[in-house]
Amino acid sequence: MEPAEQELFTASGAKWIWPSSESDPGRVNQTLLFRREFTIDPLPESARLVISVDTNYTAWINGIFVGTGQFGDYPDRKTYDSLPVDHAMREGRNVVGILVHYCGVSHQSYIQGRPGLLFAMEIGAAVIGSGTTSDWRVSPAYRQGEMPRLTPQLPFTFEYDAALEDNWVLPAAYHGRGWQPIREADTHRLDDRPVRPRPLMKLSIQERVPAAVVAQGVFRRDAATDATVAELMSTDFLSARTTELLFTGIETAGRLSVTPVELRGGVRIRKPEKGTDGIYLVIDLGSNDCGYLDLELETEDPAVIDIAYGEHLDELRVRARIGNRNFASRYRCKVGRQRFTYCVTRWSARYLQLHISDFSHDFTLHYAGILPAPYPVGEKGNFDCSDRLLRRINEVAVRTLRICMHEHYEDTPWREQGLYANDARNQALCGFYCFGEYDFPKVSFDLLGQGLKEDGYLELCAPAEVPVTIPSFSLVWIIEVAETVLYSGDRAYAERMLPVVRQMIETYSFTLDDGLLPCPVGERYWHFYDWADGLSGDRGLEETRFDAPLNAFFCMALDAAALLGDWGGDELFSAACRDIAVMVRGAYHGTFWDERAGLYQTYAGSGGKPHVCELTQSLAVCGNLCDASTADELRSHLATPDNGLVETTLSQSIYKFESLLMNAEFYGPWVFEKIAEDWGHMLYHGATTFWETMKGGWDFFNAGSLSHAWSASPVYFFGAHLLGVRPTSPAFDTFTVAPVHGVVPRAAGRVPTPAGPIDVEWKERDGKIVGAVRHPPGTIPEISNDSGLLDFRTVETG
Repeated sequence: MEPAEQELFTASGAKWIWPSSESDPGRVNQTLLFRREFTIDPLPESARLVISVDTNYTAWINGIFVGTGQFGDYPDRKTYDSLPVDHAMREGRNVVGILVHYCGVSHQSYIQGRPGLLFAMEIGAAVIGSGTTSDWRVSPAYRQGEMPRLTPQLPFTFEYDAALEDNWVLPAAYHGRGWQPIREADTHRLDDRPVRPRPLMKLSIQERVPAAVVAQGVFRRDAATDATVAELMSTDFLSARTTELLFTGIETAGRLSVTPVELRGGVRIRKPEKGTDGIYLVIDLGSNDCGYLDLELETEDPAVIDIAYGEHLDELRVRARIGNRNFASRYRCKVGRQRFTYCVTRWSARYLQLHISDFSHDFTLHYAGILPAPYPVGEKGNFDCSDRLLRRINEVAVRTLRICMHEHYEDTPWREQGLYANDARNQALCGFYCFGEYDFPKVSFDLLGQGLKEDGYLELCAPAEVPVTIPSFSLVWIIEVAETVLYSGDRAYAERMLPVVRQMIETYSFTLDDGLLPCPVGERYWHFYDWADGLSGDRGLEETRFDAPLNAFFCMALDAAALLGDWGGDELFSAACRDIAVMVRGAYHGTFWDERAGLYQTYAGSGGKPHVCELTQSLAVCGNLCDASTADELRSHLATPDNGLVETTLSQSIYKFESLLMNAEFYGPWVFEKIAEDWGHMLYHGATTFWETMKGGWDFFNAGSLSHAWSASPVYFFGAHLLGVRPTSPAFDTFTVAPVHGVVPRAAGRVPTPAGPIDVEWKERDGKIVGAVRHPPGTIPEISNDSGLLDFRTVETG
């Protein structure tokens, strides 16, 4: 804990608080309200609130919102936020109001912990803290306990009744019901569960995104009353109506619909027709975004609004129910004007669908949409070229990265919000080029590293406790940790992560069989490599099998671990890793090479099965597991259309492209043509963020994500290969400049580094690439000119 906050907690006498009556094991989905009044005289120049909870919080001072969003930590390694609150203070009577949501059931970005709230306030020279001077009550407005889950990877849907809430966050003349004092039995000491500072900046909650009604009509509800909100919305019978039949005050030309109707200044909705159950609206936010649901409306009736969210309208409506997933919640209105912002769980969507019922007077909708809550990282790098499509691909890829990073990297903010090592490698590599930010990847990889188990493999996600893990992802984690040190230059980070890496490598080395890493056996292990035929994973192997992708990743992880040892001061470990890598490489070719096919088989051993794929060939080249002539043959196969190999998908195409770009002079144009074709396909089909797979929303039984950060990989290839800038030593102390030619006639851009930006511009002239490199003092560019095609001028800036 930082000394200032430690002293503040101690001076205030702050204790962890939670009513013992609400602490029974098995209680889930609890929303409790906490309130503490205090008096200020005179008004201080500064004030701050320091707070930690399990699971999430929203805080107000005198009814003014001051913060939300507990960092996603481990239960025994809690973190706190420090919020400036002087802008919300006033002389005289004040109140701090804190809503705490306790999930109570583990999912893929949360581990069930002990419910609790800890806070302290520094108000000028005065301090106050959580304890027996606070009051509490169960929120009367939120439905408590078991409810439908959004998805198995996410927490619960919600139901909220605005009529049951009161002005509990305001200090003046408040006489709410149900409040009880915190008793001594409801507290426990700070040293029972120490806290440390939030390791990353807080999310930046932004203004409302523009929203417009793009479809509207009436609905009939025929489903059983015990169905979930999502099931109801999925089966409601919809009948479209033109705008003039549904809205008042809309100017129309004859009987023609004038949608979209922008939600600016309020849209007046007519009461439902007889024989219908209500009206529906489909609202377009313009692009996929992620943040907090925000509603503002006015009604004379306690109307009910069912709200679904999604990324597309492939079925001409939002898919509220997909398998066991429930992308819908319910808001019950109070009479009058009201605004509601839901901060417990972030929603990611392009479209909202509202089914509004139980109102018999006209209803005014002022807004329904999202308050974006991105991680506040600036775009320090950029890329420009003469190809408009490639420029647009880069823009959308950067946007995809942004909405998939919050408390840590996320695979998709819509369906899972999970931190996976495999996905995070793509995200980090891209982020190094467009954001030049190193704390975020280090914190994400540290969270994953804390999930190490005795078998040497990491938890599937972090922070999480998941009954299954993917062995190859743990190996990718070692690779991405080393890449983070390479790009950031943070050798102290290498030293800090080495104990985890060393334990992993030592554990694997004990299991080697004839020089190869066998697949671990048992139900815990999901042997996944790609969302492609024969690669999407066997689980629960009962006999020994050797997988070429696993061993290729193992070799790459050994190389990365050796570098971490070099940078972290453990030369003996580095030497041991290199020795093991020599042994694995020696066994690899003889085990997996199919002489007749001239390709590597994916599987070998008693549990093996015939299978050849692009990913296996790509990894053999990337991991230097074959000689130069074999690598040339494999690249030829990879660049041949209809090559008979199982094709890589968007998630793992990074390895296919990297293997081809090891001979960039010959295959460089092919790679970027493929990027233009596949990522252009998504753009031409309306993508505002890039998809999980090329099947879009129709994949995974209609649960395919349209915002998936592993598909942002073009950002990396544009910076590392079209601009041509790659570090060869930590912090870009030395770096190569080797742009691919024959793709575009000119390119320019900036690559951020810890020492400052590297600016590159070049153009093709008379068969050569002529350009300039401006680089920070102390960094050394290495112009790769084996082909004699490069003519670069280098300038040290500063």
